[in-house]
Amino acid sequence: MRSIKRFLLLLFVLVLLGGPLLYLSLGRTVVAGYAAKTLCSGLWVQQLPADWLQQQAIAPALQPLSDWIDYHIDPAAHQVTATVLGYERQAQFRSGRGCTLMTGPLVHSNEPQSLEPRSQVPLWRHEPQPTPAWLTQLLNQAFAEPADERRQTMAIAIAYQGNLLVERYREPVSVTTPLLGWSMNKSLLSSWVGVQVERGELHPDTPANTLFAQLPPELTLRHLLQMSSGLEFSEWYQPGDDVTNMLYHQPDMAAFVASQPQLHRPGFHWAYSSGDSNLAMALLQQSLRQPLDAWLQSQVWRPLGITGAVMERDPSGTVVASSYGYMTARQWLKVGQWWLDGWHGRANNLPNNWMKMATTAVTHNPDQHYGMGFWLNGIQADGNRRFNQLPPEVFWARGHDGQYVMVLPEHELVIARFGFSPGRNDGLEELAAGLIQRLETLP
Repeated sequence: MRSIKRFLLLLFVLVLLGGPLLYLSLGRTVVAGYAAKTLCSGLWVQQLPADWLQQQAIAPALQPLSDWIDYHIDPAAHQVTATVLGYERQAQFRSGRGCTLMTGPLVHSNEPQSLEPRSQVPLWRHEPQPTPAWLTQLLNQAFAEPADERRQTMAIAIAYQGNLLVERYREPVSVTTPLLGWSMNKSLLSSWVGVQVERGELHPDTPANTLFAQLPPELTLRHLLQMSSGLEFSEWYQPGDDVTNMLYHQPDMAAFVASQPQLHRPGFHWAYSSGDSNLAMALLQQSLRQPLDAWLQSQVWRPLGITGAVMERDPSGTVVASSYGYMTARQWLKVGQWWLDGWHGRANNLPNNWMKMATTAVTHNPDQHYGMGFWLNGIQADGNRRFNQLPPEVFWARGHDGQYVMVLPEHELVIARFGFSPGRNDGLEELAAGLIQRLETLP
């Protein structure tokens, strides 16, 4: 009996000590991967200073391990290596493709690795006029730091009635800085699918098993865009969960997601999943009849007047549609104007009903706050809206740390907002409500 008690006591001590050690062991791989990838993209896609990136974009996100990161930057090879507690990860930059975390060998293709040169044609018809005092005050509030949590707004650009109304930046970010959208890429993906649907080369109900045979035949592209695949996928951004495994360990992210167990019948259970987006991206790329870069140029970027956008890929060559897209604030705003025009049926390269369909809440979600790649201002289970001061038809793309492109279709208003804001006090709701109130009084 005494030996059993000793054994149980020893087991308890091992679990007590082993839990943190296991967490630390798993955590260092994620921290090293995040640090290498973020610094690589920050240096050669965004052209931002290394010290600022380490202090502002990386360290706050990786506490308490951020003090243990060692960096090695190789400017000639365009590589960044990050080491944490003896664990090393490397990210590689390629022109036109951005940075890829080296979780496996890079798949090389015949696609060109450079994008079209930046156009000299203005992205917007008119430059902003002098900012009136009321608008300056709204921007001051949006850039102010609240007392209770970190906001750190880095850029805001606003379009009204199809014109660039105002923009503001916090150094070192500027009008020419490509900004990471994080999960705003999911909304872009939905729109890219819409372009292929309009071209007659893809259908929302295309079965996912046309690419991954092990998936059930009833699982479709639509389910993936609606986050209702039913595939097991944990998204808590903790060491060892599915999303960190996918982003920081898997060379073929779509294949990893397709290998997950089927927990629910497709279309009957909503769960936010970056995995669904990367699986959907693989289906989209399969449908293209030309290289992806060329397709994006001809079917998306050129019609919008956008040049130099960078959509980063995993080592297998699939765009990381869950997370890694870079455009300037003006360009993200232009994409928002595209979504606004699509909602009104004015986008020639989208089906007339596509944006209305994409911004209709999925019926099996008790919180009516998600459509097909877009967040909605519908009634949630607690009886409130996400933005109670804003109209119900408002929709938005949202990315980690407070990246937003918000569309207010009935007001012909688009807001692009970027920052390092881990909480909900990002100032966007007050900015949008103030804009509505003042713009409605203008002639």
